[in-house]
Formats: sequence, structure tokens, C-alpha cells
Amino acid sequence: MNIATEINLDLITIGEAKLTLDKVISQIAHQTGEINIASDDVAIVAYALENNIQLRDYLMGLTSDGLSVESVTNILRVLMVLVKSAELPAYPIETVLASYMYRLGDSDAPLMLTNGLSRGYSLARILQRVMINQLNPAEFARMANELHGKVIAELTRTQELLISEVK
Repeated sequence: MNIATEINLDLITIGEAKLTLDKVISQIAHQTGEINIASDDVAIVAYALENNIQLRDYLMGLTSDGLSVESVTNILRVLMVLVKSAELPAYPIETVLASYMYRLGDSDAPLMLTNGLSRGYSLARILQRVMINQLNPAEFARMANELHGKVIAELTRTQELLISEVK
């Protein structure tokens, strides 16, 4: 007998979402074959990134945690595929991925902003301005890395709150 439980995303705290996000990032980063990530974890990550700016911004500074830009880009590509395969909104991931692609000098980075821009997503608009004004990718990376400590502090401060309580 298979008993399926449905998670109530409205009851997920910021701390729980960050733990899940970190677990998924680690699973992808250390993959040695087929990726097997629980569908509930994919749903939590997609919901968290769509509904909490700090969790999204946490992804912007993953290179501060010792990962290379290339590694983070790969992790985000896999995460994007998982979220899209679950038919969940992927524009937050696509937008963050575009920022890493920009750091690498990838000319397809602006294309990754399409879904975010069509939704009026603030980070997509910021990145579009960064790309149009040709901000030095190293400067952009420096700014993201400087922000990372503040983002982690805010996630720690608000870890007991529900995702939906803090935008």
C-alpha cells in the first residue's frame, strides 16, 4: 500500500527551506550518476525561491561558500531542469543562473532572463540593466559576494518564520 503525503508549503519555515536547499545543492554538487532528489524537496526549493528573496539571494553568493562559478552554474542548470520537470516556476533559478552565466562571459545570459522579465521579476530587471550597461562581471561578483554574509545573517535571524511571512 502506497500512502502519499502532501506537504503544506505554507507551513515551511525559512530555516527548513534553507536546510532543504542546502541538501539539494549538495546532492547535485556531489552527484556521481543519476540524480535522485525527492519530489517534496524540489517542491520546497521551488516554492522557497519564488516566495522568499533572501533564499534566492543566498544562491547569488554560493561562490562565497567555496564553490566555483562553473560548479554553481552546473548546480543551477540541474536544479532548473528538476523544477521545470515538476512543472513548477523556475524563473528565480533561471534569473540567478543568468547572473552566473554573465560572470562567465556567456552571451546567452540575457536569454535566461526572459521568463523573469515577463513576470516583472525585480532581479531580472536589475540583471538586464547590469548587462545593458556592461558592468564588469568581476565587479558584479564582488557585490554578490559582499551581500552573501548579510543574506546569511538575515536567513538566520528569520529562520523560524514561515516563508510566506517574509518576502
